[in-house]
Amino acid sequence: MQPMKFRKKVVLAKIESTYGTDAAPTGAENAIQLSDVAITPMEAQMIQRGIVRPTLGAEGSIAVGIHVILEFAVEVAGSGTAGEVPPWGVLMRGCGMAEVMDPDTEVRYLPVSDDEESVSILFNIDGNKHALLGARGNFTLDLESPGIPRWRYRFVGLWSDPISAPMPSIDLSAWQAAMAVSNANTPTFSLHGYEAVMKRI
Repeated sequence: MQPMKFRKKVVLAKIESTYGTDAAPTGAENAIQLSDVAITPMEAQMIQRGIVRPTLGAEGSIAVGIHVILEFAVEVAGSGTAGEVPPWGVLMRGCGMAEVMDPDTEVRYLPVSDDEESVSILFNIDGNKHALLGARGNFTLDLESPGIPRWRYRFVGLWSDPISAPMPSIDLSAWQAAMAVSNANTPTFSLHGYEAVMKRI
């Protein structure tokens, strides 16, 4: 039996048309370029049965609300073409954001209050596939000078039994390299009209 290498991993993500139904992301179209990844393969609330018995000993419990947690970071970089959706746009949509496109100009992500979308995320660790269906998450922006700007995501998805599956071939050509947060690239910073020298967000 070969040991599993955690450094060998692939993550795919695609918007679901029906909540909790596998959207079947592919390595050619839906690969995510990420870093700082951590997975909690199964998390649940344990309910004690509380059965009265005539003997001592541990009692059984029942797991409810079983789910998977996946956390990772993605570099903040555009698509390279004005008005074209960046490859991390699917993740923003899975975090309750609407994708608003202005052709040839920009793509914006605005929060929604109803009909939030869900994502199918497939996480393959050296031939062991974990599927997070119905995944939804949240994100923060990590900016520090000097450093690489990153979105940090935390997704929670429905649990399914991991299976053995070959690692898919992936295409990451749509992912652009981020520009460092530095005086050369980010010389100015303002918030609600207040201009300041930024160190970290």
